[in-house]
Amino acid sequence: MSKMSLQAKKQQHAARQAAIDNAKVKRNTARAVFKASYHSISHALQSKEMPNFALRDLQKQIEDQFQDCKTFNAELLELLSFESAESEMQWIAKIQTYYHEIIEQIVVKYTNVEEQEQIKQESGAKSSFLQLEKVKCRTLMGNYVITHSLKEISTDRKSTRLNSSHANIS
Repeated sequence: MSKMSLQAKKQQHAARQAAIDNAKVKRNTARAVFKASYHSISHALQSKEMPNFALRDLQKQIEDQFQDCKTFNAELLELLSFESAESEMQWIAKIQTYYHEIIEQIVVKYTNVEEQEQIKQESGAKSSFLQLEKVKCRTLMGNYVITHSLKEISTDRKSTRLNSSHANIS
């Protein structure tokens, strides 16, 4: 009977070790995917023009991958002894630091994009007002038609007012 119980314990230990190894593979894969996305997103955030929908997609992507890391880490921690689990908890703290850092960068970029769009809308409204087509005014003088731009007329009126004010002084 002792052979049976010893063999059962070995099988149980082997099964437990296989489960731990499987959990480590899942966790390490999730970590590798997270880190690759982190570097990719960091690089993408360096571009000047990035639409809000792309930022939301990047944020969702990194959130999902961080969730995978937490899930697989929790599964691994359940299988480990206290001593082993303590050392394994440190890596999730690093991943969480990376996660918060990249989310902050995305939020800042998202805010900057919103501000830039608002500025573009405001300046677009102003610039469309300033970029009106020149108005042409016609003056009939006998058989001749003289065309003036609005700028010329306003300049002429100013000079006429100045001349008339100088005339009143003397």
